[in-house]
Amino acid sequence: MMAQIGFILWVFVTGAVLSFLFWSVMVSLAQKKAWREFAKRYKLTLDEGEKSRDPMFMTGNLNGRLLNIYSEIEKDDEERTQRIYTHVEVFFYKVPPTLFVISKKALPKAFQDVGAEQVFNIKSPDWTNPAYSVTDDVSLLTTWLTPLRLKALRSFFDMAEQKGIETMLMGDGETAFLLWRANEPLADARAVNALVQKLYAFARDFDAEDIGTIAKPKASSEMAPVDSPA
Repeated sequence: MMAQIGFILWVFVTGAVLSFLFWSVMVSLAQKKAWREFAKRYKLTLDEGEKSRDPMFMTGNLNGRLLNIYSEIEKDDEERTQRIYTHVEVFFYKVPPTLFVISKKALPKAFQDVGAEQVFNIKSPDWTNPAYSVTDDVSLLTTWLTPLRLKALRSFFDMAEQKGIETMLMGDGETAFLLWRANEPLADARAVNALVQKLYAFARDFDAEDIGTIAKPKASSEMAPVDSPA
């Protein structure tokens, strides 16, 4: 009797593991297909990796703005399991010349070696300070975060209200960008396109006061849908 129960449990566990592996492979293949379509549509460079679950990296200039989309495998806090995180970075044109990181949620382990030490609190009515914010120059960053930029930052951070999504604003004095990341894959080309358009709208708000230095990109609404004819 015990042998029969043991056999049934073995079959159940084996089936569950195989189902999970099959699901993982299918999701990974769907993501590769979606990223391939997006990269082809907007003439971006894509490194798919060699194996189905290998991290991928896509980069290029879209409407004149640098865009990075990539996946990474990270261990959890207890170092027991691994998760694949998807990242989308949308860069600004002109940035404050100081190191800073502002994160809606607690800073992920992979980003904790920042280097800045001054804790920065956003002084604005009805603003709930994010879980993590540091900079090398509080005064400079306070001046740079105009009401328009604070409004854009608040809207960007609202995206992190959804479970599994993290949002960060960061810069090193020479570059600055919005970082959206999630512990789920982006496995649909139209979903990738919609997310990028939304992040581009926020990025334009951050660049709105930098007039006359660099030509503005086309509005994100002018990005053709991935599945539209060329």
